[in-house]
Amino acid sequence: MGQTGVQSGGDILQTVLLLVIGAAVGLVSSLITLIMAEYLNNRRQQKLLAQERELWGANKRLDSAARSKDRELQVQQRRRAELLKDVGTFQRITRIGLMLGLIVLGVALALLVMSVHKKPDPVRLIIPSGSATSVPPMAMVTPPTLSETPIPFESPSINQTATALALAGVTATPLPGFTPQPTGKPAPTNLSASQYRFSKVSEQDWPNCGSTGIKVYFKTRSGQPYPGMQFAVYAGGACIGLSGWANQMDGSSDFVLSPDRPRSGSWEIRAVKTVSGESGAGVCGPIAWIMSASIPVTTVDSPCDTNSSGVQWIWLTLQEN
Repeated sequence: MGQTGVQSGGDILQTVLLLVIGAAVGLVSSLITLIMAEYLNNRRQQKLLAQERELWGANKRLDSAARSKDRELQVQQRRRAELLKDVGTFQRITRIGLMLGLIVLGVALALLVMSVHKKPDPVRLIIPSGSATSVPPMAMVTPPTLSETPIPFESPSINQTATALALAGVTATPLPGFTPQPTGKPAPTNLSASQYRFSKVSEQDWPNCGSTGIKVYFKTRSGQPYPGMQFAVYAGGACIGLSGWANQMDGSSDFVLSPDRPRSGSWEIRAVKTVSGESGAGVCGPIAWIMSASIPVTTVDSPCDTNSSGVQWIWLTLQEN
């Protein structure tokens, strides 16, 4: 009886150890995949931030005598669009690798649970009279059945969503040659500014003969950059497009109204959160949260010379209430 019991216990212990080792290997492979993905993603972000600094440095130097530099700006925008496409492909590959690692870990854990709950073989008891009888195994306690009642979904907080979106660190700009058109989606009804998460605290107007657009800096209550936000642009009460995500460097995001000339018009700006994070002219949703009251702004087509009173680029600062 002693030899049989020791052998059965040793087999179970050996099975459990093998499964634990398999689970540990699956977990380590998942962690290695995550670390490599984070490293490569940071390299991509650094390249995108460098491209953005070059883009804005060129844009501020544009004046009436610098129209020839617009072609260089357009080339940089195309290169930036290609980098954004590469980042999207890399993120999809990373998610696939993470899912495979989690699947391996889940299978290992399932095998471990099955081995723990496996019924032991009957133990042979030697009776002094020389006859043998089979003693049934100890009664197994059936674990309680877990409730399958779905747990109510709770929308993530703004800070959680902002942290997730900030991983991309991207501010997308529409490609040259596209003229935004109203999509027919009306602007939401205005409420009191204090009922929203963000309020306008400052505005700067800049002349520019080479392009027209809107730039928004998102700030926390303490004045730090607030990455992961977007803003929607409305014209005549209809949404005409979404900015890219506010970056981690200074919390800014921009939307180009005209990539190659001054453009006059009256616009409305709203801070928003979207479900998919898409951006660009003509892209307007789905919008998950309205984060600020409507902010009216106006651009003109002339004057546009440096040091003039023209308004082609508008810089807004929205701070968390």
